[in-house]
Amino acid sequence: MSSPRYLLVDGHSVIHAWPELRAVHRRQPRQAQEELIRKLRYFHDVGGWNVTIVFDGKSGPVAEPRRPGDLVVAYSRADQTADSVIEGLVAAVAQAARANVTVVTADEAERVTVEALGGYCVSPEWLQLEMRSAQADFDETFRQAKRREKW
Repeated sequence: MSSPRYLLVDGHSVIHAWPELRAVHRRQPRQAQEELIRKLRYFHDVGGWNVTIVFDGKSGPVAEPRRPGDLVVAYSRADQTADSVIEGLVAAVAQAARANVTVVTADEAERVTVEALGGYCVSPEWLQLEMRSAQADFDETFRQAKRREKW
């Protein structure tokens, strides 16, 4: 049995790295967050990753009840940053040696810290490519299932 794959996403880093979300963020920051959450929820469901998105800020909504295995959206408290939340999660998982943790960020200082803690780092651009690949794989599986259904 393989180890679970955890993907921690620095939400604001990704929003500012993806031009379409950056443009939305300029006008409606909350809408940009919601769009990223929507995209990552789908990726979480079809991409084989346990996804946690971490945003800076105390302005996040009250946590909704969730089931085990759901996508997690977390907001840092007023006295911390999203980076510190991500670093704490990476350290906890690395110390327990239970799974591999990959962090999506464009922040070079965060990359260095995460790697020193035993995590892996990838860019927001890698995430876009991985999401497209997961979508293509899902679409192909769906097409094959529909063809088999016709027989």
